[in-house]
Amino acid sequence: MTLRLIKMTTFVLVLSVFCLNSTNAQDRQFRSLTKQLNSADADVAEKTQAVQAIGEYGPLAAGAVPTLLNMLKTDDLALRHEIVITLGRIGSDARVAVPTLSRLLNGKSVILKHSAIRSLGKIGPGASSAVPGLKKLLKSDNSFLRIPAARSLVQIQSQDSALQKAVIPVLVKGLDDQQDDVRNTAVIGLSEIGEAAVPAIVAMIGASSASCTHACDALAEMGPAAQSSIPTLIQKLSDADSTNCWHAASALGAIGSRPEKSVPALSKLLSHSSADVRLHAALALAEFGTEAKSAVPALVNSLNDSNETVRRSAIWSIGEIGPAASNAIPELNKTLEDASGVIAIHTMEALGKIGSAAVPMLTEKLDDEHFQILAAHVLGEIGPAAKSAVSKLTSLIRSKDKDVQFEAMLAIANIGPDAQQAAPALLKLLASDDKVLKTRATFVLTKLNYDQAIPEIKKIWDNEEDDEFLQFAAAWSLATFHPDNKKLIEQVMPNLIWALDDERPRVRKEVSNLLAEIGPEAVLAIPTLINTLDTDDPEVRADVLTALAEINPGHESSIVAAVKHLDDFDPSVRYSAVFVLGRAGSAAKHAVSALSPWLKSRVEFDRVIAAWALVQIDTQPAFVKTAIPLMITALSLENPEARIEAAETLGRIGDGKNASILKALQAATKDEVVEVRAAAQKSLDNLKK
Repeated sequence: MTLRLIKMTTFVLVLSVFCLNSTNAQDRQFRSLTKQLNSADADVAEKTQAVQAIGEYGPLAAGAVPTLLNMLKTDDLALRHEIVITLGRIGSDARVAVPTLSRLLNGKSVILKHSAIRSLGKIGPGASSAVPGLKKLLKSDNSFLRIPAARSLVQIQSQDSALQKAVIPVLVKGLDDQQDDVRNTAVIGLSEIGEAAVPAIVAMIGASSASCTHACDALAEMGPAAQSSIPTLIQKLSDADSTNCWHAASALGAIGSRPEKSVPALSKLLSHSSADVRLHAALALAEFGTEAKSAVPALVNSLNDSNETVRRSAIWSIGEIGPAASNAIPELNKTLEDASGVIAIHTMEALGKIGSAAVPMLTEKLDDEHFQILAAHVLGEIGPAAKSAVSKLTSLIRSKDKDVQFEAMLAIANIGPDAQQAAPALLKLLASDDKVLKTRATFVLTKLNYDQAIPEIKKIWDNEEDDEFLQFAAAWSLATFHPDNKKLIEQVMPNLIWALDDERPRVRKEVSNLLAEIGPEAVLAIPTLINTLDTDDPEVRADVLTALAEINPGHESSIVAAVKHLDDFDPSVRYSAVFVLGRAGSAAKHAVSALSPWLKSRVEFDRVIAAWALVQIDTQPAFVKTAIPLMITALSLENPEARIEAAETLGRIGDGKNASILKALQAATKDEVVEVRAAAQKSLDNLKK
């Protein structure tokens, strides 16, 4: 028995025991926390920490509600405050707490009143019995209570037009409040009401300067729902007060609608006398993406702006316009020649977003020692469309500058199989004594899908005395080439799990992606994947969640992790968390209350992915009714995987008599992606049975 086999057997035995128990690990931890709440030995500080920890579970902590309600009898104000907040975090499953929370509205503590108001709003429609008490607070002299009460009423009875009529003036007045937190609550409340609140907000724009800026901020938060305000905002772009002007510009960008009107108006501001106005005009144009292509000439002129921040914003905006901004390449090249530091980096990033049209110029930069590293990196970001640069990149593999060499190899890896002409040069590096170089060559050859390298990579794997990270690279490579080889996967799994603790995000991402491809056979990696979520890198968090969705989304640990990341600041992480819950199906039923608010998001894709997940979890009529038009919309999304999921979902929840569904699926049978066509046809066949 080899040393590796002994290590692997011990590892698998230990991890198997851990993994078998880990399904209940979250339950045990939760029970431990609730036990601490009832412990006579725990002091107030310890109980407060336990309540906060329980709140992290969100809807999954519904079982703790009775204990939390009992604890509200404590005299400690701080502990009571945390309990009330936690009840709100649990959401609709804490509706049994509504009578108790309602009584707090009549108490003496302003802090408890405030937290009770917010928690009742988070419980949502299930808190309807609290509406009379909240309505009374609309007349409070304390805006710290009045404005949150108005917002909570919206959350509880969002479809009640009479209620909206009563709270809109209260929330609009809150926009001028002196307290930031109160103003923010007013902005969010108005955005949740949506289009019905726009006229009242627009009426503020002609008031004082402060009222104008706050009104613009509220319209910006509302997004596309505020598009009826666009004519007024465009008029405000001519305001003599530059602050009003740039706030209006920002609002137009956030609304992102009617580009035929907004883009020309914003383009004119790029020559405004105020740098702040020019800056925000450029940033607003970026929000329109390719629809702002008519602004490219004006943005190109801004590359020579006297203000560096404005120049950076213009570069950013050009990049966000993407391939449609290819006419800007010559001027970006000139900017690059005169630039250094941050400006150079931003310019290179913009060229990368423009894409294939920028490849010739970037390839030339590979000969310039000042830009070699940046150019190689950006060519890698462009990916397969940069295949014409492979020859030049391959020559840089022999560079004496290790950083240049590394970026060139990484770029080749990102270009992928279209860069196989670099494989012979990389294959020679597998015989190098430089283990770092050898490791990198293993990685790149694998990304090129160059299977002729497998025998040499197998030799590295067979050499048990080799460097541990090199061993991992070989293990990762072999598993990537053969993800369906169960025996091999069992052998390399310890190496893959070990690498999840690597400090380099790229390594953790690659391992997570491979584990996702391996699927259920990677179940032993779940505990370590959960730990890997504790990282500052959002791309790693997103990839880890995707791996959990592919391995075992119904695993209790996976569901808890997903719920915790529904509020992540990064959208890709949030979407990956929703994906986990959707894949978990009925096992994620306790997460419904956390997902349901997404259906009211002003971001269309938020609504689409939430609706998809909810009907995977529970096909109750209300969810199906909401999901059908959103799934039809999803059939037109850019991502083919999303189109496939939408087609399959319509086939499962749809009605063969629904003409809109049949028409949308019929159109999808002509999709450019064969898998989408197949999914659409299968769903049509199912609906016609």
